[in-house]
Amino acid sequence: MHIEKNVFDNILNTVIDIKEKTKDNLNAWKGLKIICNRAKLEVDERRPNVMPKAVYTQTKEQKRRICEWTSHLKFPDGYVSNLAYCLNMKELRMHGMKRHDCHVFMQKLILIAFCEMLSKSMWSALTKASLLFQILCLMTLDVNKVKNKAHVEASIVEAYLVEEIGLFTSHYFEPHILCKRNRPRRNDNLCMNDPRIQWSIFNYPGRASGASKKRWLRGLEAQSVT
Repeated sequence: MHIEKNVFDNILNTVIDIKEKTKDNLNAWKGLKIICNRAKLEVDERRPNVMPKAVYTQTKEQKRRICEWTSHLKFPDGYVSNLAYCLNMKELRMHGMKRHDCHVFMQKLILIAFCEMLSKSMWSALTKASLLFQILCLMTLDVNKVKNKAHVEASIVEAYLVEEIGLFTSHYFEPHILCKRNRPRRNDNLCMNDPRIQWSIFNYPGRASGASKKRWLRGLEAQSVT
């Protein structure tokens, strides 16, 4: 997964044009003249130290839209960390993403994020890179299940049999016994309706997330409640 993170970081930093991390530098443009016969992509000899803007590099407004879109993403509990914490809205960049965050973004989000920002040819290349890692992940084995290195196949089969047997037998447990199948999620508190709250619109099970804040009801809102 660390290889996937490195590829994702290189793609993201290049497209968003992070100066100190992008792979789209002046040396790369000068190398195009040697390995690629495309005159329009070559550096102007009259201005050898000026690098032209790449067609896949995002503008400031496009980068702002991508960051705002990412900040409003919502995921199931435990699926991925809060990506809003990895955004720097002042510099319009992402930082501090863990390997699993990059894994989810590379395979599930990057195609949606840049769908309207890149040309068809650029987006097609990005699609192939994303699908590549999806296929590789389907072929990846959990090394933690391999206990006997001399008999890898048998170790994997035995580990999965134990896992399936444990899941199957859990269906015969008493309802009050918590197991992998019926264990509540981290943010579930299984609370009943609070009898102290008289208005049903404020009486929903669960608990709020994030910082609390006050908001007064407007005239029409207060009338509809009362």
